[in-house]
Amino acid sequence: MVYGARAYTTSTFGQSNIVDVSDPASMSVVSSITQGGNGIDTNGSVLGLAKGASVQLIDISNELVPVDAGSFVTVNSSDLDFVGNTMLVGDSGNQTFGLRSYEVSDANNPVLVDEVPTNNSGLINDMVTTTNFTFGADTIFANGVSITDVRNLPSLAANLILDFQNIRDDDGRAIDADDEYVYLLGQHLSLIHISEPTR
Repeated sequence: MVYGARAYTTSTFGQSNIVDVSDPASMSVVSSITQGGNGIDTNGSVLGLAKGASVQLIDISNELVPVDAGSFVTVNSSDLDFVGNTMLVGDSGNQTFGLRSYEVSDANNPVLVDEVPTNNSGLINDMVTTTNFTFGADTIFANGVSITDVRNLPSLAANLILDFQNIRDDDGRAIDADDEYVYLLGQHLSLIHISEPTR
């Protein structure tokens, strides 16, 4: 993911990198972290790694010397998004709550604030957060996309589920969104046009 002039990369093989992309023709690694994960995001001062069985927060206020901060156990954290000091965590293994919000203004002591039940959030493999909503690609709904209202963070409000089961029963693997479209990758690539959810 890209934040300002930095790209943040991770892999499940155990390494993450902060990369200077201010000059795309001459990119360079600023620092490396000897931890990897399924998902990565930052708010500029704190980096989050979704590592499956846990989420690790890393203080990158000095990006040359990243320092481990707080962490917490998850069932199978798959992705995460920051919105300011709120971190949203998607879980593909939690049969009770598939999406949770944490307050991370103190990165050493993340605080669970709210949860969305799995029957609304799905088991999230990937997620993307826009200004108003978080969209989840999951493995419960038949070609469905869960939509959660994030306009009143850190509180979460389950909004609706886009249901496309008449097309196929695909597990959602990856997702992205802009102001007009949701891009859902299942067993086949699907381009899904949506209007702004208002419920």
